[in-house]
Amino acid sequence: MNCQQYTTLLASGQLGPRAPWPLRARAACHTLICAHCRRFARNDAALTALLQGWRESLQAPGASPPPDGPQASETGADSAG
Repeated sequence: MNCQQYTTLLASGQLGPRAPWPLRARAACHTLICAHCRRFARNDAALTALLQGWRESLQAPGASPPPDGPQASETGADSAG
């Protein structure tokens, strides 16, 4: 397995507990030798946890909608080149 295959499988959710064990074993072997993919997996897990927490907070009774993104003037998007 190479890095592109690993990151694609992980990001698409195909390496979960229901994935075939040979695929999970190949992914585990790859992460043993690849620091970049280990870092990618940690970041993916952190992002998943963050999004899950955000989803749960929005579904809580009395939750307010998320704030709007940055204003166009703050990002420079309102200035046409």
